Amino acid sequence: MVLGTLVALVGFEGVGGANAQPVATMSERSLDLSTIKQGEKIAFSFYFKNTGNAPLVFSKVDVQCGCTVARFTKRPIMPGETGEVRLTYKAGKGKNAVGYQHKTATLYTNEGGKASPRFLNFSVRVE
Repeated sequence: MVLGTLVALVGFEGVGGANAQPVATMSERSLDLSTIKQGEKIAFSFYFKNTGNAPLVFSKVDVQCGCTVARFTKRPIMPGETGEVRLTYKAGKGKNAVGYQHKTATLYTNEGGKASPRFLNFSVRVE
């Protein structure tokens, strides 16, 4: 019984100890999306794996304009788990909406003990 308690305490120290830090590791920082027509929507995701040893929290996502809507994982992402930021972009209409559109969403996490920004870039060609 004592051994089981010791293992539980050591395991807990690794997740919430004094030196525990979340680390959001992502495979893609920028996405080059397909071509869409004016007025169409395209949805896509950025995935983050918590490679740290403390829970990772996404606090908010700021988008560059009203053409993009963000949804993200609201619960704490435990070490080894994956979180998602899902963006939906709606192409505008008119001559200024045609061509390559480059947009940025900013994800804020609890990395480093403060609100750390991560920039999520995407490009889409609008016809």
